[in-house]
Amino acid sequence: MKQHRLMRRVREFMRHRQHPIKIIGYTSKAMWLLLIPLVKYLVALKFDIHSWLVTNWVDILAITAIFAFAVLRWVFVFFEIDDKSMTSHSGYFGLAATRLAFASVTTVSVH
Repeated sequence: MKQHRLMRRVREFMRHRQHPIKIIGYTSKAMWLLLIPLVKYLVALKFDIHSWLVTNWVDILAITAIFAFAVLRWVFVFFEIDDKSMTSHSGYFGLAATRLAFASVTTVSVH
């Protein structure tokens, strides 16, 4: 019973959100440039995790922060649909809202 409620809540949460793959798009392009040397140093140290963490903790912290902000942005970008309009919320904490009244839509095309 609790699992069904949890799944219902997750479905409702995801229903008005972008696809989770969008989180990768919200990460900055620089994050990928930071990952390349980190992996290179990990291989060079023969997968000695402790030495690698001691050496690269600042880079790891920066990548973690970039990814955390991307997830935070993804959580706060959502939309609502009612009988007369669609509202898109964006920005951190969903403060910026754009409302599109269905009466003002003249054409819809599907690609």
